[in-house]
Amino acid sequence: MKNYYRSTAVFSLGAWIGLVALKAILAGVIFSHLESKNIAGVVNSLVLSTAHYTEWACALLFVIAMFVQKSERKIVLYLSCLMLVLLVVYSIGVFGWMESLRPTINFDTPRLTDPSEARHAFNWGHRIYGALSLMNFFVGITIFSMLAKNNES
Repeated sequence: MKNYYRSTAVFSLGAWIGLVALKAILAGVIFSHLESKNIAGVVNSLVLSTAHYTEWACALLFVIAMFVQKSERKIVLYLSCLMLVLLVVYSIGVFGWMESLRPTINFDTPRLTDPSEARHAFNWGHRIYGALSLMNFFVGITIFSMLAKNNES
């Protein structure tokens, strides 16, 4: 039974890491192929919302599987909780904040010529969201490599 939980943990972690990377790739594709940045923002928002729900499903499966199998390496459990906290912050806190600002901004106006406070706040939110997502990606890769190393021994 321990193998089942381990397989569930590895699969869900891999899917979670993949989703974090896929969000960045899709955002680049969406914004490069749509002429209006306002429309691209709406499409990207829908993609991110869907990805967040899927990330939550993967995260819950992963954390439950890690706790049920009672990993001997406590650092893996701590890093798993860190990933979950980062997900909460960027998918609910930062993304929600950015979503509340998005309707008030005309993104078709170049960033450097738009002095509005909302645009400035959105840009900060975007940086924070990107940094937290990147941190989650690297923490996930670290856990993945620890699980692989545990499997070898």
